[in-house]
Parts: sequence; structure tokens; C-alpha cells
Amino acid sequence: MVATLFGPRLLYRFLQDWVTQVTIGLFMATFVYICLVFLVTHEDSQSSFIPQISLITSWVLVVLSFGFLVYYSHRVASSIQNPDMIGAIVDDLYVAAGGAHVSGAGEGAGAVPDDAAILNQAETGAIVPCPKSGYLQHVDHVSLVAAARAAGAVIVLRFRPGQFVLRGEPLAAIIPPATPAGSRRRLIVAFV
Repeated sequence: MVATLFGPRLLYRFLQDWVTQVTIGLFMATFVYICLVFLVTHEDSQSSFIPQISLITSWVLVVLSFGFLVYYSHRVASSIQNPDMIGAIVDDLYVAAGGAHVSGAGEGAGAVPDDAAILNQAETGAIVPCPKSGYLQHVDHVSLVAAARAAGAVIVLRFRPGQFVLRGEPLAAIIPPATPAGSRRRLIVAFV
């Protein structure tokens, strides 16, 4: 339901929630414990062995499991409402955006580049292909700037975080194209 309403990228929130993990773990533990108690509980013609403590523990685990199921249902019902979901996304975005725009010493002090000229040069630049398909989650700008400075090159990004990239599509173009292979490997690591 969450994947349908909000997209599959937000499903991780529900799997990382402690209530979800405890509820699933408690149900599994109760099931395994009750199966083990049934194995040791036996009756034959000479004696009858009924482990009272094990049966009471089984009953407590079942009640506790269903209590957590009710709490889990309430928690999921309240957390999938739009204001709560958007608030959680904004909290994550605020942290990511705050750290992404910190400028180092001397950054942003040069002349404004000619975007049209750079895009024309990027058509003939070396391509950095995407190693696997998926959503671009983060770009490490600090390592990109360091790699560009080390290679004496300009890096033109083809995708922004949040976009889906297929394996083999160009993530970036390097100008001039004659850059060392080590620089290309450093660039691929900068994309998550």
C-alpha cells in the first residue's frame, strides 16, 4: 500500500521502524517457541508430562504478540498519512541539503561559466557510464571537485539526485576527454 501511495523509495521507512521489526520478531519467536513446546509436551500410557511454565509463557507470548499487532496497525495507519510522511521526508531533506551546499575556501569565487559553451563541449567529452541501474540518491560534490582539479578537467553532470538511471547511461561527461582512467574511477565512486 505504501509503495502504491508514495512510491517504492519510501518503503525503507517502514522496514526500518523499530515497531515493525519488533512485531515481526515477536511473531516469529512466538511461533518457534510454541512449536518447540509442542515437541516436548507428550503423553503416554505411563505418564503425562505437561510443562505448566512453558504453556503459561506461550500464552503470554501470544497475548503480547497480538498487543504489538494492534500497536503496529495504529502506528502504520498514522504514519502513512500525508502530513506525517511529508514531515519525515522534509527532515531527511533538510539534513541532506544543508550539508550539500557548504562551500569550501575559494569555491564560487571565479567568473560565471558560459553554460551553452560547456554543454557543447560536453557532447565531445569522455563519458562516465552508470555501473548499475537505480535511483541516483546522492552526489558527493567534494570528491567531484577534487577529481576535476586533479585532472584539470570540467565535469558536466547528466542526472540529478532523485532521477532513475539505467546501467550504461552517461552519468557525467569529462572535458577534455583525455583524462586518466583513475579519474573516471574516482568519479563513479562519487555517485550513490
